[in-house]
Amino acid sequence: MAKQMECLIEEGDHREWLTKGRTKQKKMRLQTALLWGAFFSYNLRSANAGLFTAVFESLKDFFGRAATPVEQCREPWIKTELPNLRADLEAKVYGQHLVIDSVVKTVRVHLRRSPQKALALSFQGWTGTGKNLVASIIAQNLYDRGMRSEYVHVLTAYKHFKQHEEEWVVYYKDQIQQWVEGNVSSCPRQLFIFDEVEDMPDGLLDALKPFLDHYESVQGTDYRSSIFLFLGNLGGKVLYKAAHNHHQSGGKRNDLEVKDMEKMLRTKAYNSKGGLKVSRLINSNLISHYIPFLPLEKRHVQQCANDELMKRDVEFKKRDGLIEKVISQLTFTPEDVELYSTSGCKRVSEMFDLIMEEGYYEPREKGNYDKSEL
Repeated sequence: MAKQMECLIEEGDHREWLTKGRTKQKKMRLQTALLWGAFFSYNLRSANAGLFTAVFESLKDFFGRAATPVEQCREPWIKTELPNLRADLEAKVYGQHLVIDSVVKTVRVHLRRSPQKALALSFQGWTGTGKNLVASIIAQNLYDRGMRSEYVHVLTAYKHFKQHEEEWVVYYKDQIQQWVEGNVSSCPRQLFIFDEVEDMPDGLLDALKPFLDHYESVQGTDYRSSIFLFLGNLGGKVLYKAAHNHHQSGGKRNDLEVKDMEKMLRTKAYNSKGGLKVSRLINSNLISHYIPFLPLEKRHVQQCANDELMKRDVEFKKRDGLIEKVISQLTFTPEDVELYSTSGCKRVSEMFDLIMEEGYYEPREKGNYDKSEL
């Protein structure tokens, strides 16, 4: 087993997130060593070009890399005010009024006040409803480098937690704790995203309890400024039933409230297989909010398709019928009314690729714009 774990650490997909747990000081020493190594290796490779040329090119390469700004744990790399968060969500996320209101309020309050604990949000809903999109928008507003920030971390079930045997779960929990501790000790304002929660080993996320509890510090490190997001499809069916029953009774989608969904999502997460099964995070009320991502209606998917059409910036032969053609390739439920997309907006881009392959539209010539499109 020990040899298996050693092999695991050597795998590229695991090496990245384990390395991110190192302290900032160790990272700087490593970067310096790599830069000096590049300096000398380039010098040796360039010996045939002449000493002066080799040294000049090596110094230019070395100082060129060193001049790249190093992200720091302060403004302007990390934002404390997020004035564009709501506008960005409203512009890019369709059909999720509950998500937008909840995320904007909870994230802003967490950043503006001295929090009593780390912020932990559970995003639940069918695939393609916007969970990853919302997580990325939070990152883009919180960090100058968005999802590329060294303070943003994404762990997924199939990439990082493939094994479900008990000895592996113990190992994973230990690595998660070391990884979180190493990052937060270098900068308290971290964003941790755990995706595919339902496919993680049962109870895995209990490893985070010390960091989400109401402690001022754990072994000298304060975790209360960090944000943890748990993404999963667990509550998809529950949300579908609630939304459809509300629709059938004549209710408006925007009349639905988070309080109507939160208890159902909490119960579903606790009783379902996955990283939150019978979790102490749920028992101890350490998950701040359960955010419901409602199933997307056909009209919302049409909005996604329209965005994709605009993004590709092309001249369409059959523009009026293009979105309808994309929609016709997707699956909706219930079958008799085809109201909700079973894949949300996830397959829209793929459908456009297929249509492009069929020659359904041609690239627009530069400068050839109809005023009605502007």
